[in-house]
Amino acid sequence: MDTKNRKDQELTPAPINLFWTGGWDSTFRLLQLIIIYQKKVQPYYIIDNNRKSVQNELLAMENIKRLLFEKFPEATSLLLPTEFEHLSNLMPDKKIMEAYLRLKKNNKLGAQYEWLARFCNQQDISDMELSHEKSVDPIENIRFKKVFGEIDFIENDIGNYMVSSKSNNSSVLLLFENIKIVLYDITKPEMVEISKKEGFFEIMCQTWFCHVPTTKNKPCGKCVPCRSAFFEKMGWRFPFASRIKYIFWKAIRKTGITKSK
Repeated sequence: MDTKNRKDQELTPAPINLFWTGGWDSTFRLLQLIIIYQKKVQPYYIIDNNRKSVQNELLAMENIKRLLFEKFPEATSLLLPTEFEHLSNLMPDKKIMEAYLRLKKNNKLGAQYEWLARFCNQQDISDMELSHEKSVDPIENIRFKKVFGEIDFIENDIGNYMVSSKSNNSSVLLLFENIKIVLYDITKPEMVEISKKEGFFEIMCQTWFCHVPTTKNKPCGKCVPCRSAFFEKMGWRFPFASRIKYIFWKAIRKTGITKSK
């Protein structure tokens, strides 16, 4: 490589690595980086064939990209092609699994954190962004912070919050040493207002969130992401039938007939 090309590469900022699912939070971060901060983004998506919403998420990402390029043509040079990997292709990692199980023992922690950590480790990615919004319920935020103990979050000029290396929790450090937690200071309703102000709310409406879509490819209204969307004041995203299902689920839950899943 000649000197000129080497200098050009040094001056060119590396793209921001981002886990993108076509969901609300990760899509907001993608659009925030591209439209507001004018940053180049490298999205990653891990295909879990056991998740019934995979095709809906893939379709959502295609629709989002299409509309993004139509409304913001400059984004074509900032959004790199999504890198896909199958969950089944990831190698087991005993240390990461043990760290995940230790944290999960006393905390609510989704299984995705374990395999996202494995992916970053096996792909040698040390700066992956993972979107996790601030809840409208302070108690939920306390629960999330509990996972990290007394750990600090560090903010930079594009809103990153990442696990501090000063943590004395070895399990947290092992799981999140390559991951930056982003959007921790913004709620979903606040994202609605920001996206409207910045002109990309229409794109945000292309996102998908339900894990168990109906046969008509509508949100089920009962799965965890659906219930979370209602809780986070995003009920306007549901068709009438899904709202009825959610109301029915809540009524049954109050009677004690069924347990939350």
